Amino acid sequence: MKELAAALLATAGALVINRWGIKRFAFAEVVWIGPAIEELGKTCIALVLGAMVLPVHVCFGITEGMFDLRGGTRQSGAAAVVSVLGHGIFGYITVWGHEIFASWWGGILPAVMAHMFWNSYVVLFLLKERRK
Repeated sequence: MKELAAALLATAGALVINRWGIKRFAFAEVVWIGPAIEELGKTCIALVLGAMVLPVHVCFGITEGMFDLRGGTRQSGAAAVVSVLGHGIFGYITVWGHEIFASWWGGILPAVMAHMFWNSYVVLFLLKERRK
């Protein structure tokens, strides 16, 4: 239950901050700021609530996937699946980094970098697709 509470809190925080940030910073928010906010939020809220980190990341991905499904396009289903898998992978990276470096920062930083890389790829791919 703590995992679900942590994921919902992280989702709500990310939603508010990302919506504000996208208006203010546009591309930079999606690629650089958003991933840092999301990875820090998921992990730090999990730790504060005493929840397991990996399930919080997966639950966050599920809630993001639910938002993706509301997109109403033929890609919405695929986007939802990718959200769950992606946030699960970022969670795994976080836990793995914590185990390797004996520090949550050692897990959060590589997860943030992977998330930034992924978002950069997605944004560039979408821009390329729209130009066709």
